[in-house]
Amino acid sequence: MKVEFVNLDEETVKRAETYIPLAEKYAISKILAQGCVEQGEAGQSSIFPMPPKWRETIMGKRMMMMYIMVGLYLHLIDAQELYEDVPQMTFSVRQYDQYSQVVSQLERLKRHRDDEIRSKVYSILSDYREFERILGAEIHNILEQKNDLCVRLIGMLEMQTNPDVVKSATEQLKAVSEELQKQQKVHAEIVGKAKKEA
Repeated sequence: MKVEFVNLDEETVKRAETYIPLAEKYAISKILAQGCVEQGEAGQSSIFPMPPKWRETIMGKRMMMMYIMVGLYLHLIDAQELYEDVPQMTFSVRQYDQYSQVVSQLERLKRHRDDEIRSKVYSILSDYREFERILGAEIHNILEQKNDLCVRLIGMLEMQTNPDVVKSATEQLKAVSEELQKQQKVHAEIVGKAKKEA
């Protein structure tokens, strides 16, 4: 399917935001970073199943940063849903594709003949990169927390407490106990026989 790219015009650039306040960047990053991580496949040790590690999604951060650019900086889409009581982000892969050229278009506008547009573009891209670093740091923090060894060990123990695992462990314990009793009985018989012969 052919993608129809959105082209920036000078008026859009002139109306664009050049700075998002730091507290706002931080708050939005806290919301959007949750959509940038996913669980991998569950691991398996020689004894116990291991809870899956978390990882950054392939598309997540790219989708979020494009949404930030076209929604918060360029106002090409309505991003007010981020500021609602229950924040949302309705931005599709198709929209991403349509707007995917805007950052490279901004890069080219750094050489624009109009000083006002050049200055505006530099400011937009500089602040956008800072936003990207903050989002990246928040994603890193989430992954560090979710993949913490203690958290994963607790997860592993929780995986052991499901009914099937408990039943299996009980059956194995019963079998070991019965085998031990048999061996003790045989040992007692051998000892008793040895005493009689002595």
